[in-house]
Amino acid sequence: MVDDPREEAVDLLREFGLTEYQAWAFVGLAGLGSGTAKEVSEAAGIPQARVYDCMEALSERGLVDVRNTQPRRFRAVSVDRAVDLLRRRYEEHAADLETRLSRLGTPDVPQDGPGVWSIGGRDGVAERLAGLVGDADAEVRLAVADGSVLTGDVVAALSGATDRGVAVLFGSPDERLRARVDGEVPDASVVETWTWWDSLPIDAGSVSAALQVDDAATLAAVVEDPPGADERDHRAVWADDVTAPLVSVLRPLLAAAISGRRWPPED
Repeated sequence: MVDDPREEAVDLLREFGLTEYQAWAFVGLAGLGSGTAKEVSEAAGIPQARVYDCMEALSERGLVDVRNTQPRRFRAVSVDRAVDLLRRRYEEHAADLETRLSRLGTPDVPQDGPGVWSIGGRDGVAERLAGLVGDADAEVRLAVADGSVLTGDVVAALSGATDRGVAVLFGSPDERLRARVDGEVPDASVVETWTWWDSLPIDAGSVSAALQVDDAATLAAVVEDPPGADERDHRAVWADDVTAPLVSVLRPLLAAAISGRRWPPED
């Protein structure tokens, strides 16, 4: 099934704080350029009676211009302008949140001892991978068998690590993933490995990624959905303390997993 860019745009606009009706009204108007409430209603598929309050709210956000004719006409600002306005509003909210959270102070409580933490969702796992790689000081060892967790942020973190002089070793059974990292992170060492895998695509329940950073932080992820699923979800456990059991168990396994043949093969 082909994704509907209108629905995707509505979903993203709602993440910026627009209501569903407001998001559909803006998307409908953007497709028209300008129009009356009746035209927006038809384009957006929302009741005409709701168009007016939506346009007022969107106008207050700077996303819509209003011309007081009979009937009133509305015009969406340009895409670049809309994105810039939403981005600035997001940044202002983030800065405001940082200020308020910092005022809470740090409670005087004992720090958690070494332990294993869990995180779910493909985006959550990928963000944790990128964050751990971004904190690396000396060495990164990463093995990936499912490309859905090798996001742009993870690759960018690997590239940033090599720029800082961190030794990056990447292993995968998937030639496409090896080629991608070899091309986008030229200073990384890339190897072919099948240590934990028999075939591709990997089955549900298989290890999808494993990471070790500086002999301390360690992460192991598994894929939860079968091959062919629209989106493959992942779940991971991780630890950032060298004394955590996960680190001592996974360290030799990961070292063995990505100490295979150099890729691309030498002539």
